[in-house]
Amino acid sequence: KAAILGVQASGDPRLMVKMKQHMARGATLVLTPALLRKLGRAGEEFATATAGADEMTIREFDHHTSLVTDPADGRIPPMTAAGIARRNAMAARAEHPTQAEDLTNAFRCIAWGVPRLGGRYGAGDYGFQQIVQVPGYVMLYFEIGHEYRLIPLDGRPHPPANVRYWNGDSRGRWEGRTLVVDTTNFSEKSYFMGSSDGLHLVERFTRVSADTITYQMTLDDPATWTRPWTAEMPLKLTNERIYEYGCHEGNRDVVEGILRGMQATEWNRR
Repeated sequence: KAAILGVQASGDPRLMVKMKQHMARGATLVLTPALLRKLGRAGEEFATATAGADEMTIREFDHHTSLVTDPADGRIPPMTAAGIARRNAMAARAEHPTQAEDLTNAFRCIAWGVPRLGGRYGAGDYGFQQIVQVPGYVMLYFEIGHEYRLIPLDGRPHPPANVRYWNGDSRGRWEGRTLVVDTTNFSEKSYFMGSSDGLHLVERFTRVSADTITYQMTLDDPATWTRPWTAEMPLKLTNERIYEYGCHEGNRDVVEGILRGMQATEWNRR
């Protein structure tokens, strides 16, 4: 298993390579600038994504050896026993779903999660997003699923603890040139890497050049990880357009099949 380290969708075609060989789904080869220089034209024989051309995207490289910047060893802290049990239970339900609720939120076209950290939704072909600033608010608009986060900047408090959201409740503020977004009130069904509804997420967006934003996130969830941890990745400006995204058109038959099976099971019990 290889991980995508420190990459984000970019408008630079110089790092795009042709995919000419088959790679198993779930295995991603990262081509670093040094490797590209070493391979030369032979680098065109390698793939930057898996399964097919629909999952290929243009890469932006930086000098990170890991997306995780804290702890210093670049590793996500160990999970708690409760976190492991939660993650395993979710994986088991997704492996052999018996009802629609056993599928992931993304598969059901409900929500794709916060934060977006690496993977296909964070640094792949589904990672494109638009940042919109208006008086009193910042909106993060994602191409996938037309999902958006509307973040108020007026200092209002989070809602009561009994109010929960798929993507949590976000409140923003400025610290110098950095936009800080504090997110709590996640739903127990939000599920980021096995997280609980007690996840406290702090994101920092810092514009470091005309075409680059450093995106940093700190996750604190004592019910899931043994300590808080921080990851960082660049967001690169692109001239690509955001297009309409149809989700249910792709998985409708699968969900309908599960629902028909559930209905048949209920009838047989009568």
